[in-house]
Amino acid sequence: MVALVGLVGVFSGCSKDEPNKPTKKEEVNKAPIITSIDFEKTTFALNQVAIVKATVTDPENDPISLSWSSGTADFGKGQELELRFASVGEKEITLKATDTKGNAATKSSRINVIDPDFGFALWGDKLDIIKRSETGTYLGDNAGVIYHFLGNGYDRYYTFDNDILVSGIQERVYTPKALQATQYAIAWTLYEEELQKLSDRFGQPTSITYSVQPTGNKSEDGLALINGAGIEAKFLSTRTKATLTVYRKGTTTVCYKTNFSASK
Repeated sequence: MVALVGLVGVFSGCSKDEPNKPTKKEEVNKAPIITSIDFEKTTFALNQVAIVKATVTDPENDPISLSWSSGTADFGKGQELELRFASVGEKEITLKATDTKGNAATKSSRINVIDPDFGFALWGDKLDIIKRSETGTYLGDNAGVIYHFLGNGYDRYYTFDNDILVSGIQERVYTPKALQATQYAIAWTLYEEELQKLSDRFGQPTSITYSVQPTGNKSEDGLALINGAGIEAKFLSTRTKATLTVYRKGTTTVCYKTNFSASK
């Protein structure tokens, strides 16, 4: 009986021991998550409004502060922002998201900024730069806005309908300073430049019509233009129709005129 009592005492002592409890790990607050940075397109004109939007969440639903920058320039704060760029080239836009605990995340996106012209225009886009340019002049404001833009040696006439670009004319002229071979050659070289610009943007022309067949000699072919020879080159892309017309304007002035409209 004594031995039995001893055993009971041993088992009774073991039942009073407390099991070891695991130590609770402190939860680490996580940084916000930037899911996307979205521009309406990837190419913009100088000073054109570029709207950028961000999709950002926080794992703990902490309040988030959003700030936008490019290089050393700060653009502002918020989930959606309007940007403008005064220089051409590729631009890297960076978004920094910071929560109230000081945790931060960054994400970048790139866009391209170019000189505004009809070769850049995509029909249906709102080209704010054309309407806001300080060098331009409004010629009318009714159902369609007619706008005149003068720059880089061109006269450009843009037609809008409810702020949407629907058609336009781009024109440049050349008058030889002297009646000599080198000046004649310039007249033909300018035609080749206009043709190349349109080809780079819209592909090879669907047709080219010459009133006087070119000889391959720039001086002779340029003189033919000065004397009244004409050229018509047509282009067609998925969104744009363009027609380049070269003709004499005045006594010795050659005009290089391109009409643009939306392709149906």
